[in-house]
Order: sequence, then C-alpha cells, then structure tokens
Amino acid sequence: MSLELGCSREPDGQLQVQAGCFVFVVGPSGAGKDTLINGAQRIMADDDRYHFLQRTVTRPRGEWEDHQSLPEDGFAEAEASGGFALTWAAHGLRYGVPITAKHLIRSGKIVVCNGSRAAIGDALAQFACIEIVMITAAPDVRLRRLLARGRESDVKHRMDRHADWDAHSIASVIIQNDGEPDTATFALVDFLRAVATR
Repeated sequence: MSLELGCSREPDGQLQVQAGCFVFVVGPSGAGKDTLINGAQRIMADDDRYHFLQRTVTRPRGEWEDHQSLPEDGFAEAEASGGFALTWAAHGLRYGVPITAKHLIRSGKIVVCNGSRAAIGDALAQFACIEIVMITAAPDVRLRRLLARGRESDVKHRMDRHADWDAHSIASVIIQNDGEPDTATFALVDFLRAVATR
C-alpha cells in the first residue's frame, strides 16, 4: 500500500497540506527490524529529510532493542496527557510512538519508527501519509535470533504470535532478512530514498 504524500489528518479529521510521511516498520519478532533501522540510520545520517524516531516501551533498554523506556505508571500518564501519536500492547508490554512524530511530519520530515503489525489499523487512522514496511525472515532464522537474546521464556509466544493485520497484503514493500543484514539494510535505504522522491 502506498498513500500519496502531501497530507496530514488533524484531530478534527480535516486533512492539512504537508510534505512529510510516516514510515511504520513492522514484522515478527526476530525478523531484525531494529538491526535494519539502525543500519539505515547510520547510512542516512547526513540526510536531514529523515528522522528515525525511537518508540517508548515499558521495559528497560537492552542490547537487542533501541527504545526509550518508561515504567507502566509513567507510560499511562504520558498517554493520558497526549504524549503519544499511537500506542499498542504486545508481549505483556505497552508501546508508544511519541507525539513528536506528528510534529516532525508537519514540518516535512519522513519519520521512520519500529512498529507492530497489530497496530497497523490504528496507524492508518492516525497518519494519512503512511508507508508500511514489512521485515520478515524464515522461522528458523527468527528462532535463532530470539534465543540469542536470552529471553527464552517468551520465545514460543513470540514465534507463535499472529497479528490481526496481514501486513504482507498491505505493505508498501516486503524485505526478506534471512542472511547478513547489509543486503536487507540497503533495501530499506533504497525504499526510504524512493519515498522522498514521490
């Protein structure tokens, strides 16, 4: 799915002219979303058309996931005060895209953020200008990566989890990330550069 750039849905439902876009990167656990996003951010560090936005999660920051951390009560307070453009729950945690995303899009930025297949519906409702990027990998590759994270207790749940949305059918691009990450990273970079030229 690819929506036309140049519009933004305001809280009253009206569309306002703009030049930015929200790029929501989704995929199953172990697909390598953070790895590819971080790689693209390094490659595109000097291109000020893009902003790689960290999501907020109710879990301490760790080696395998790059995010801002808030405790449950802090997250609830931020959500109640309008601090998020988008929130969802998964794996017993709360996730949020900071409201900064909308401000950046209004200023013309292409905002890239790690997301969730389960939140695609809400994302489509919140961002009129949106691109869905689906990162995927073979089950054995995903399992190996999840085990390497040292969180064996929820590996089966993550492997078996099915999202409400079929991201394959709605994605603007599907990137297979089974091998070394460079190839998939450059595929993501190529897609992001294409978004800016539409």
